[in-house]
Amino acid sequence: MHILFSLGAIALSTATLSPTIPSTATSLSPTASFTDVARLSHPADLGAAIAMTPLPPTQASVTGTVFYLPRIALPPNSVVAVELQDVSRQDAAAIVLGKQTITSNGRQVPFQFEIPYDPALVQDGNIYVIRAQIRVDGQLRFTSTSRYAVITNGHPNRADVQVNPVR
Repeated sequence: MHILFSLGAIALSTATLSPTIPSTATSLSPTASFTDVARLSHPADLGAAIAMTPLPPTQASVTGTVFYLPRIALPPNSVVAVELQDVSRQDAAAIVLGKQTITSNGRQVPFQFEIPYDPALVQDGNIYVIRAQIRVDGQLRFTSTSRYAVITNGHPNRADVQVNPVR
């Protein structure tokens, strides 16, 4: 018999249930594979297995723009790098939770960004910021010099980041 199960937007697949394997167990271990689920012969066992299937991690994102004020055109090979960083520990390097790299391809500021991150990694009370840089031929030309706090401590999930010329 073939059955198609769908849980929300996640289609699990079509499972072939073998009527020849007796249903002696009423549950599967948390590490059961889809093959183990497909061997179950009792629909209640399959339902229990579906309930144990871990869902994909929830994702959130930080959005915004990167811009600068000088009236300077960027060459087409410019690269904008934007990072979401945890800067809570003062005596250690920042921890990068997510990043996006954008090649300008002739476009000019402002550049829109969206950085996905796993909210399970975010801790209340920690300090999260957006940092941005623009490089041309690998050479740093612009960098953010101010703190653009996001996510925690009442800060939004959006930041408009001004980068300044590097001298």
